[in-house]
Amino acid sequence: MKFANGAIGIANLNATMLRCGVTLNPEEFIRIISNTYHAIEAESYDDTHIEITQFAKPFFKEVLLQTLDIIPHSFSVLDLGCGTGYALQTLLEICPKSRLHQVMCSDLSSDMVVKAQQNLTAKNITTETFVGTVADLVMWTQPFDMVLTNSVLHHIADIESFLANIASLVKPGGVYVMGHEPSSRFMANPECRAAYERWQTLRTWRRRLWFIDPLFYKRVLSKWSGHSQPDILQKTSDKLLRTGVITKPLTPREVRMMVDIHAPCDLPGDFCLGLPGFDPLKLGSEYLPGFHTICWRSYNAWIAPAKWAKTANALNKKFSLDGGSFTAAWQRDRKPN
Repeated sequence: MKFANGAIGIANLNATMLRCGVTLNPEEFIRIISNTYHAIEAESYDDTHIEITQFAKPFFKEVLLQTLDIIPHSFSVLDLGCGTGYALQTLLEICPKSRLHQVMCSDLSSDMVVKAQQNLTAKNITTETFVGTVADLVMWTQPFDMVLTNSVLHHIADIESFLANIASLVKPGGVYVMGHEPSSRFMANPECRAAYERWQTLRTWRRRLWFIDPLFYKRVLSKWSGHSQPDILQKTSDKLLRTGVITKPLTPREVRMMVDIHAPCDLPGDFCLGLPGFDPLKLGSEYLPGFHTICWRSYNAWIAPAKWAKTANALNKKFSLDGGSFTAAWQRDRKPN
């Protein structure tokens, strides 16, 4: 299995698999963890990821709008790594459904594909579905005028192969829109990084000063009343134990970093597999040959109290290219006549 950060990711994964008694190959192990996690998350995804459904949505729409005049009036669209179908539902908010002559949803998780189909059927959209890898999908379908991913790339260990398959799924003259991915430019900016670390320090102290945190007492009451639930990271590890995939529990950080491979993580430990986000200026030139950039937008989507949200907005104005997340679009070059 190929990792974007090379030997470090391989060594970390091998050590965890050895400790937890895993007999699967690394690729299958990560796939099962990801599928298990997202199956648990499917029902509550749109409610729990407000950084996507609220903060990032205007930027996603802005980028989508700039692609709609480039592609044919009647176009085909693929939502790859569709999740609950959020990307397509957002597209339909700015594009008449009469323009879509073919719609496909694809995901590794059958639970997510079912949820997406239900959400789109409620909007009178007929969808084709595919459960499997992007490599399998390439062998099964024809290219599309538009390919969408939203919060997908950071889950992929081998981004080079993934984006090569994406490229083959886009028609000449078609577009690829990549929504809501972590930006490495944010952490590379000293002022942005310092502000983020101050915010994380505050969160850490709040956890340590649990006795003055009202949320702590709310959680205690919930536990006593029998209404508390383990979080998704814990549920994922527990299910893998029950099904015999692992013989010892995974740490929360291990689960998180095997799901969100290329995202910053503030959980305790040093386990990592991937990169600390991506540089949108480099992604196209390094991984999408034969494409050119249409546009990209950078933003901060912190779920934080008003003071820190104000700080995030100020940083975004000062460093417009260095937000913590980004959305981007590329067009595949047309074949010469």
